Amino acid sequence: MGLTTGGVNVRFERTFVETEADQILGIAKRFVNMERVYVDATLLEVTLENMRIALGYPSDNLTGGTKLCLGYNSSCFLPEHEMILRGPAPGCGCRTFVLDRVVSVSSPEYNMQRTQEVQFAVSFEVLKDETTGYFGCIYDGCAFQEAQTCT
Repeated sequence: MGLTTGGVNVRFERTFVETEADQILGIAKRFVNMERVYVDATLLEVTLENMRIALGYPSDNLTGGTKLCLGYNSSCFLPEHEMILRGPAPGCGCRTFVLDRVVSVSSPEYNMQRTQEVQFAVSFEVLKDETTGYFGCIYDGCAFQEAQTCT
């Protein structure tokens, strides 16, 4: 979705079920009950297409690239998107997140000020792939390091 400001935050949330046994004074086992992954960022490229994606509207809401209609008409499900995040990795390298299915969970505010560029804070939830059970994959290595200076 283009340029961002303030970085990108990838948040991992897990909830657990703990098994207690009469024979042990503590937790005998712990199981993952639920996994969730979220991506939060602030966009600097606030195009109508990026606004449509951030608000979770279907592609029908954008007409000719010049008109975005606000609100849901007949969609039952939020549109899904692929998201690729590139950023620094240890050792002056680059790390790439490839997230196959993300949906908007944003409640963004559009703030216009004369003395500041338009920014749009967005939040996405990453959905698991129905066949693999993965949210996506993380890779080390990409072209990001071209703009970095290592010491």
